[in-house]
Amino acid sequence: MSFIQLKVTRKTRKSKKHVPKSNGVVRYTKAPIKTRVKKGGVKLASQAFIKKGASNLRANIHVNRGDTVVVINGSDKGKIGKVLQVFRAASKIIVEGVNVRKKHTKAQGMGKEGEIVSVECPIFSSKVMIWDAAKKKASRVGSKTLKDGKRVRIAKVSGEQID
Repeated sequence: MSFIQLKVTRKTRKSKKHVPKSNGVVRYTKAPIKTRVKKGGVKLASQAFIKKGASNLRANIHVNRGDTVVVINGSDKGKIGKVLQVFRAASKIIVEGVNVRKKHTKAQGMGKEGEIVSVECPIFSSKVMIWDAAKKKASRVGSKTLKDGKRVRIAKVSGEQID
């Protein structure tokens, strides 16, 4: 009878990937809600986490659905449109006639053919400003408390009430 001798080798330690420690340094960013550790060891956190114990961690956006806005940056700079949809968690908005992309759709069933559809895609809310129709200018948004205690948004350029 012959025996086969197998050499048993010890498993080498798997090298751990370098995971930097944050060392308690936290940099607050405008990015909503997500956190991650960068290579330098600085932990990035959203400004939404500054308030401890806050249950509603949604990003504040200066525009609401239905507002008329003007694009101040990017390929659609100068276009004026109405806000159709607001994504607060992503800090993005969809504006009518802005950031239009072509979408190719497949044929669905026997009677329908494939087609090319124009779709408005989201843009960052920081790329738009409220359009002040009275002064025909872009305006920042401020807030004002009325005598009855109600808080309303105002256009900084003309001082007119937005809501």
